[in-house]
Amino acid sequence: MKTLMDSHWWDGPAWLLSDQELWPQSNHIAVDENAVSIEAKKEVLVNTNVDTEHFSEKLLYFSKYSRIVRVVAWIFRWRRRRMFSIAYISNDEFEEAENILIKLIQGEHYVNRTKLNKKLCIHLDSNSIMRVKTRLGLGNYDKDFSSPILLPGKNVIVRRLVEEKHIYLKHIGSHTLMSELRNRFWITSVRWLCKDIVKKCIICRRQKGLHYDTPETPLPLERIQGTAAFQMTGIDLAGPLYLRNQEKCWVVLFTCATFRAVHFEMVDSLSTNSFIMSLRRFIARRGRIDVIFTDNGTNFRGTANLLKDINWQEVESVTAVHAIKWRFIPPRTPWWGGWWERLIRVLKEMLRRILGRQRLTWVELDTVLCDCEAVINSRPLTYVSTCTDDLRPLTPMLFLHGLPSNDTSDLDYVDNMNLNVRYKYLQKLREDFRVRFRKEYLALLTARWKEKTIEMKKGDIVLVETDAKRLFWPLGLIMEVVTGADGVTRLARVKTQKGETLRPCQRLYPLEISNDSDLLQRAEVTIEDEKLSVSSDSPDLPSSVTGGAKVTKTTRCGRNVKLPARYL
Repeated sequence: MKTLMDSHWWDGPAWLLSDQELWPQSNHIAVDENAVSIEAKKEVLVNTNVDTEHFSEKLLYFSKYSRIVRVVAWIFRWRRRRMFSIAYISNDEFEEAENILIKLIQGEHYVNRTKLNKKLCIHLDSNSIMRVKTRLGLGNYDKDFSSPILLPGKNVIVRRLVEEKHIYLKHIGSHTLMSELRNRFWITSVRWLCKDIVKKCIICRRQKGLHYDTPETPLPLERIQGTAAFQMTGIDLAGPLYLRNQEKCWVVLFTCATFRAVHFEMVDSLSTNSFIMSLRRFIARRGRIDVIFTDNGTNFRGTANLLKDINWQEVESVTAVHAIKWRFIPPRTPWWGGWWERLIRVLKEMLRRILGRQRLTWVELDTVLCDCEAVINSRPLTYVSTCTDDLRPLTPMLFLHGLPSNDTSDLDYVDNMNLNVRYKYLQKLREDFRVRFRKEYLALLTARWKEKTIEMKKGDIVLVETDAKRLFWPLGLIMEVVTGADGVTRLARVKTQKGETLRPCQRLYPLEISNDSDLLQRAEVTIEDEKLSVSSDSPDLPSSVTGGAKVTKTTRCGRNVKLPARYL
């Protein structure tokens, strides 16, 4: 103790007791750099990211609202040190946890109550929960109904609440779902939320989902280019019609793809030979066909196969006849042949009005079909004006026979000059018809599609429409998509349990929206978290799984964490 009292630590060196002028002078003070470097503190940038994640976002991966509430209840039970008081969550604990969860959600989304009060009349109840005042306060109603709880529609937990309510109500529609939620909650944007949940529900989509749809396709070149009548022809069958002798017959419809003219032929069966005979009669009367468009009927397929077996090079060398090209529409796509299906409907409506329940003979029915053909070919293709000074409307008959003439020339005297003038006049008339056809008819064929649709993609899971009830439609996987000349996908090759088949987009019903940004973002977050959990929680996994680096979990103090025996 005496040594400590005599130490210089109390008084310092002796010259400090003298005047300042007598202190020793020193121009250089030696500094120990090693000692300074040891004492120097280095600034280290630890973290620049601020965790702004809300509490509700931490509960994103719980799929049910009731499970989220139970998790909150277990947290507060642990906080009160009553973990093993009872083995289940009581009703009081569940209600308390739900109130706490609602207050947390409201605190995250409704920070500024001044702006909120301008839109809704808000007040706090005894549990400090924001409620909406309604005009039912004087009624003998439940508190939740007269003053519903205010909730944001864009919150994750609120979405889980509506999803669970939708399942509890047996996948009811959006209107009934909104009505049930209104009994307790006032959810902003509730209509959009309910429609979105019903739309994305897999079970509801399987029963009520809509098929893919595409914009209107541009008309093919065969329907708009200037060709001769019936050079591009669509063919289909109508019937059967019953004759007086109890036999059946069918009508073969030939329609021009460009000028919309029609020609009818009768056949006594649906065989390939009967159709070939009708095709021969048509070519003999109307001229040669370059391209034929048909559906996938067996008789049309048989005719196409027979024509494929013909050596057309030999036929061309002998008769200078070109091969007929056949183009079939995809299976189960009757609307692709709508330009001949519509004319079949016109014919059927005319026969219903003319015949009724009468049954005619073969000759009588053939005569009636010729009359119907003349009437249909005389229908106007353009606007019919009431002004007498306007030109007569364009009809398919004008492109088949030209203008009708009542003049009868003297057959005993034929002047070559008059024939040449008449021929030039007819050529000029046909050219004028084509110019009017382009300006008055083709100019009116505008697109009427404005809505954006879901595009088919490879790998989508779909329902494939069949003739059975929707409950028994098979599931399919899109293996390949077929893109048209305009860049729009309208066909897809689908793999089902029975094999692969080609189907149009209107026969495919998507079960999942693959281009949904919300779902994609949620899936990416889940995948990243799964990767992190695999690399951090499983140090004993092989290097091919964990990326080759051995990961060891440590505490904040730096000590290694030893996993319990049940995880080893």
